[in-house]
Order: sequence, then structure tokens, then C-alpha cells
Amino acid sequence: MIDQAKKHPNVKWLMSTAEKMELQKNFYDGAVSTLAIHHFSSLEVSFSTIYQTLKNNKHFVIFGADPRKIDANCWLKDYFGNLIDKAIDTYLEVSEVILKLESIFENKVVYTPFSIPYDITDGFFYAGWQTPEKYLDKNFRNNISVFAKSNEKSLQKCIDKLQLDLKNGIWEKKYGVVRNLNVYNGGYYFLKVTK
Repeated sequence: MIDQAKKHPNVKWLMSTAEKMELQKNFYDGAVSTLAIHHFSSLEVSFSTIYQTLKNNKHFVIFGADPRKIDANCWLKDYFGNLIDKAIDTYLEVSEVILKLESIFENKVVYTPFSIPYDITDGFFYAGWQTPEKYLDKNFRNNISVFAKSNEKSLQKCIDKLQLDLKNGIWEKKYGVVRNLNVYNGGYYFLKVTK
């Protein structure tokens, strides 16, 4: 990711885990975590580190996901259900994340669910909800950790089923209605807490 990042004189990239970041204490005006906390080995240590780096009255914002919050009839569960089930083990329930944040920051967390717009340009797991054809593209899948961590043989079975159902119209018959929606629930959320 650092190799892909745009160079800028005012941006300094650090190679570190969230738990071992060596940043100046009481210095920063804010902190943002985007779809990353499920990769932290210790939320308590990471959140404490972030808390210490922030100035008073400044915010920590998390964009995260809780796969337990997706709709029961979500088409991605039909095709990638085994991957979603495995991912659940790496994602804490959002209520647990909130409890950990409130404990460390000693302040209330503002929770805001995030429905994914149809025209989102990012490439996270649910970003292609309206265009299932995207999931057939290896380049699209390569940027998504759920796919990167998957067994290739198991993943290929999922892709083959999706490709076949798109070709023979089964996907359209069962889930085509999503092509007319403006937003979709993928279990994503924003959390904001103030030091």
C-alpha cells in the first residue's frame, strides 16, 4: 500500500503495527482507521496508543464492518457465505468495539451505520454489491482481504457458481432487484469518539 501511495511532502508514511506506533503524545488533531481494526492484534493496546497521541477534545474515527449486521437475504452470502462465515471470526461485534473505545477514551462513542451507495468507487468486499460481475475480476478481488486470505480452490468454486448463475440468468432472477437500489447494507459503520 505504501508503494502505491502518492508521494507528498506533508505526508510521512510509517511502517508499523497499530500496537507499536511510535508517535508524539498529545500532538495530533485526529486519527482515522479505515477497515483496519480487524487486523489489529490488540484493540486495547492500539486504541490506547491512538488515545495517547491525540490532543484533548480531538476525535478518533473508525470506518469498520460487522458481518453479523448484513441483511439475511444478501446475495453475497449465497455465493461467498463460507468466506463471510470465516471473516466473522476476525471481526468483533460492533458493540464490543464500542465498549473497548468507551473504556479507553472514557467518553461516549457515536455509532453511525453506513449503507453502501451504488456508485462507490472504493473496492472493499461489498463495494460491488450492485454489479456482481466485478467479483469475477481477479484484479477487483486482489484488493480485498477476505479474498486474499481465502483458499484458492474454495474461492474458485464460489466464482464458478456466480459466473454460471450470471450466465444462465439465475442471479438476475433471484437478486436482480438490487440493480435498482441506491444503497445496500453490508454491515459497515462509522464510530467517532473524542478524547
